[in-house]
Amino acid sequence: MEATVPIQDITFCIKTIHRPWACHRLVQSLRKEFGEPKIVVVDDGLPEHWFSRKYPETAKHCKVIDLEQHDVGVGIGRNTAIDAADTEFIFLLDDDHIVTPELHLV
Repeated sequence: MEATVPIQDITFCIKTIHRPWACHRLVQSLRKEFGEPKIVVVDDGLPEHWFSRKYPETAKHCKVIDLEQHDVGVGIGRNTAIDAADTEFIFLLDDDHIVTPELHLV
């Protein structure tokens, strides 16, 4: 018997730096496939390249953490996202990923 996890029990955690267009594309693909999923974005880029500033309409569907310290690295960025998640399950994504219907998550 296959177990399934409801989408509301998963937080999608994205670490991004200086690629707001890629993060925007990923968030849009998550929303297209899953409706209103829980998404945490950690951005440790320079403020002029923050996802939240370049794509505020997309960012409003996420919990965005803009770090003051620049380029903290993928480990610290992902751990920050995990700490901000409020679900039992997390799904780690890089900002250059995209979700398609072929992802059979639920």
